[in-house]
Amino acid sequence: MKKLLFLCLFSTQLYATDLIYKSSFEANALVAGTASGVLNTGLTLELSVNNQTELLSIDDNGGFVFATNVGFGSHWAVTIINLPNIPQQQSCEVSNNEGVISPGGASTLQVICDDTSWNWNQMNWNNGGWQ
Repeated sequence: MKKLLFLCLFSTQLYATDLIYKSSFEANALVAGTASGVLNTGLTLELSVNNQTELLSIDDNGGFVFATNVGFGSHWAVTIINLPNIPQQQSCEVSNNEGVISPGGASTLQVICDDTSWNWNQMNWNNGGWQ
């Protein structure tokens, strides 16, 4: 019985990235933030990345994370689509709501809501409602 022996020599140094199929380890990160002052339901945020959008409903204070994987170096932006309005209307402002994604993601997005009455003669387009 003959035995075969294979000898493999590598001429270059191997790295872990050369050996792992990257389908679930791609260069992506998530966009996350914090909501405060949310007293009512109905707040909806929209994440826009590379002609794709994701809607996220927020009904409580605290942290939130969009599910969309954003590639490193991609520009992202978040806007308010609907303000909290059940049982009554609230005003909200969003800050740190755009940037370029880097390793570690984006987690400085803030949504701050209050129950100030709306002033119907002035529109603040960045904050999603009449202010």
